[in-house]
Order: sequence, then structure tokens, then C-alpha cells
Amino acid sequence: MGNTHRLYTTALVGFGPANLGLLLSAYRKNKLSEIAKNGIAIFEKSPRLGAGKLGYYQITANSLSSVFLECIDDPRFYELTSDFIGGDALTFLRDYPDTAPQLSLVADLLERLAEKIISRLAEKYQITLYREAEVTQIKRSGKSFSISFNHNGNIATAESEFVFTNCGGYQTAEQSLLNDIAPVAVTSDEFLSIDKDDASALLHRHKIQRVAIIGGSHSAISSVIRLSEIADNASLAITIYCRSLPRLYFETAAAAQDEGYAFDPVADVCPLSGRINRFAGLRYDSHQAALSIFRTGSVSPQSPAVNFIVSDNPFITASNSSNQELCILATGYRSASPVTGLSGKDTDGRVRDIAGNPVPGLYSFGLGAGLSPSEKAGGEPSFKGRLDGVWLYINDVGDVIIDAYTEDQHIPENIATGR
Repeated sequence: MGNTHRLYTTALVGFGPANLGLLLSAYRKNKLSEIAKNGIAIFEKSPRLGAGKLGYYQITANSLSSVFLECIDDPRFYELTSDFIGGDALTFLRDYPDTAPQLSLVADLLERLAEKIISRLAEKYQITLYREAEVTQIKRSGKSFSISFNHNGNIATAESEFVFTNCGGYQTAEQSLLNDIAPVAVTSDEFLSIDKDDASALLHRHKIQRVAIIGGSHSAISSVIRLSEIADNASLAITIYCRSLPRLYFETAAAAQDEGYAFDPVADVCPLSGRINRFAGLRYDSHQAALSIFRTGSVSPQSPAVNFIVSDNPFITASNSSNQELCILATGYRSASPVTGLSGKDTDGRVRDIAGNPVPGLYSFGLGAGLSPSEKAGGEPSFKGRLDGVWLYINDVGDVIIDAYTEDQHIPENIATGR
């Protein structure tokens, strides 16, 4: 594994979709040689690379199969992917390009892709890979970072000039607050990670008839879809407590108008793509489910009734309601990065201190990181959430991060430093 006290140019803390996308974006923009100048250290908590927690979710993706195929079929990645073997996952995605695939298939594809990318890049660049390595601390030390991590039962350290920390995210709320809403409380992550039989057993074991879902996110509607699939009790009722009604995604303004969907022609339109609710909008299965709920009050005629209650504080509103047996927390994510005591990541991925000043050489942009839309990444002005998505990591978001890194290094944009 190499000398843990050597000074790497770059450390990738976590190697799920975000940092995989970063490597691909750096390669595509001819910046990889600079990032890998004195080696890249990769730290991944699990034994598998590339997918993060995607493989645990028993739901469909928020993108079509064709989107996930783009990086494999992109001629700019030919040297990396020309002999890529994607197994059954790749076969399915190619056979059904206009279908939103199961996230388990996407995870399988990304894991295979990550192994291939690392193997191929290691032929040219110095890459040190630490699997099943948990980073516990990232600390600025002079002009570099000291990285403490547990690996193979030992505590070790490494030094790196630059750190891209993307360790996934987690949902959290005070347990007492959730129990004020219902005696049984789970996160949407937990609920969507178990199979249908286990989800059905949860309902029966606790005699669930009324469900409170906190938040109007994609995972909230996915939870409604799961409940609709397993509910065999016509009296099951679902209430979604949220700050605003879920938004729907449309490729064009004309498509939204054809559906009779009301949107703000300025605030809800991405200026780069012309798409409606490009980042905030529900897509595919969740889009259809939400549209049906808006129109009929349920996902299908045989499904449980779904009611939206909009308020400034969904937690308090839900806790003031009665007779709810199950609460599903479907709010946003917090970053699982070991970096603490710092503020948000704004629009460029640069991690900032509590005074709002960038910490030189430290970047974060994955799930829960807080990356906001920008002129480069696009997005509708009304979007107030955090950017997240496999395609974005390899394209728009990846470009934003690499551009920020380039600016920080004062690398002339007209010098090719890649392949």
C-alpha cells in the first residue's frame, strides 16, 4: 500500500459516485496529470468502489438508463472503457435505454466501472488504494493536510496537498422529536433499503394504519410508492408533511404546459437547458406517482390515500396530529465527511471555514455537501436544495470542481495536462 507518510498531491476521501465522477471529469478536461502529479491516495470505507450506498436502495433511479451509459459510450473515455465488461447491468441498460433502472443495477454498473477506471489509470499514474479504510480526521497542517485513518486494524496517517472529501450523507433528526410524531420512526433510507416483504412485515408487526412522512423529496414519494406496493389494508392513510409541494420535472416548457402543470417561466426554468425544475423536479416513477396523487389523491385507484400538509415547520405540524403509528423521515442529507467545524460549500465545492473563507485545497461536493447551483452548473433559480446526481458529478458539477481546482492552482487553461 505504500508509505503512509509520503506526500500525495491528491487524496480522495470516499470513492462513491462523486469522487468517481471527479476522476472522470479531470480526465475529460485534461487535468488528471496535475491532480496525480505526486500520486493519488484513495480511501474507501467499504470493500467496494464506485457506488456508495446506491446498491442498498430498492427503488428505481431518477435518471434513464441512457444517462448512465453516457460515460461508457463517450469517445473521450475510449482509452478507459473500450474493453469494459459491464455484466447483466450493462446489458439491461443497453436493452432498455429509455427506462429508469433499479438503483441496484446502477450500483453494479458503477462498481464495475470504478474497478476498471482505477485499474486503467494505475497503469499510468501513481494511485494508492485503501479499501475498508475509515478516515477519522482531516486536519490542515502547514501547506498540506494530515489524514488519519483506520485500516486493517491499524491507525495510520497520510499527507496530501489537496483533499476531495465525499463520503456520502445521512438523514438525522432528534429521536424524541420523531417519537412525538409516531411511536415507530425510520428514515426513508432505512425504509427504502429493505425489501417488500420486510417492509410489509413492519406494517403488520406494528399494526400500521396511519403513516406520517416528513419532507417532500424524491425519497418521500419513493416511500409512498413502496407503501402503495405493499399495503393490503384499504384503511392505510399517508400524510406528507412538507414546506412546499413536490415539484415536477419536464424536459421543456411545452411538455409542462401539455400536462397542465403550472410553473414560473423564470424562477422554475434552468437558463442553460430550458428544462423545468431541472434539479428540484421529480422524474420518471416518482414524477408519475406525484402527478397521480395531485390529480386523484393516490398513486393508483387501489392505493392508500395520500394527503399533503404544507407548513413552515413540518415536524411541529406532524407532532400536533394524532393517531399516527409510523413516521418516515424523508428530509435532506447531512454530509458524512470527517471534516467538522466548517460551513457550506457554496457553488464551487471549496470548503469554507465558519467565517466563510475557503480552506485552501479542501473540496466537497457529494451527497449532503451543500453544493448550490451556479452559472456553470445551471439550475432553476427557485431551487434551494443541494446538487446531487451521477451524471452531474461526471459533467456539470465535476467541471465546476475541476475549474475551481484549476483556478486555485493558477494552471493556464490552454495547457493540456492530461492523458
